[in-house]
Amino acid sequence: MKVYYPTNDLKTLCTEKSMLTALNGFKGVVSRSFDIIEGVDETCKARSFIMESMGSHDINIRDDLWSTDRREFHQMVARVIEIIEEIHDLGILHGDLHIDNIKIGNVNDVESSLSLIDFGLSRPYVDETGHHLIEPADLSRREDMKRFASEFSDLAGRQTDIVIGFREEMNCLAREERPNYRKWIHTFRSAAEMMADTDDLYDDA
Repeated sequence: MKVYYPTNDLKTLCTEKSMLTALNGFKGVVSRSFDIIEGVDETCKARSFIMESMGSHDINIRDDLWSTDRREFHQMVARVIEIIEEIHDLGILHGDLHIDNIKIGNVNDVESSLSLIDFGLSRPYVDETGHHLIEPADLSRREDMKRFASEFSDLAGRQTDIVIGFREEMNCLAREERPNYRKWIHTFRSAAEMMADTDDLYDDA
């Protein structure tokens, strides 16, 4: 339950509800909305935004997982890029892609349990004809990708060529340029698989 008091921006609540409605049933978006409940009397002005719970094992990825497990790190980055691509293809930006808005329900099953939350700043970036909206200037896929690349590279245990290359490519995107999602999903997944093979060799030894 996310509670909005009168001092909060009601527009943000309505935006989040509309975006989650548009993404209802979308795998990788955990917070499907159910209802907005008004305050029950004059002394209670809050509106409660009821959303699906991820469950009691909601894991914040900031808890060392990015920097201590390189294989999991690469798996998570690949999965986040995949989710972002699918959302962008629907004409929607997340708008607040920082690490605290990425959750996993099961550390042993990153691929199926990783989800994005908090769509209060989400918005369409194209019009009904598929053309990019002109205003505001930061309304583009580039901004989502730059934010995510910057956040995760700061948390990476090592500044590898892959990490550096991804961040630099996202920073160099033109405003309406489509990011090369597939390239980077493949790159990070391949790196994770190589690390898994290395771990197996050590286990056998």
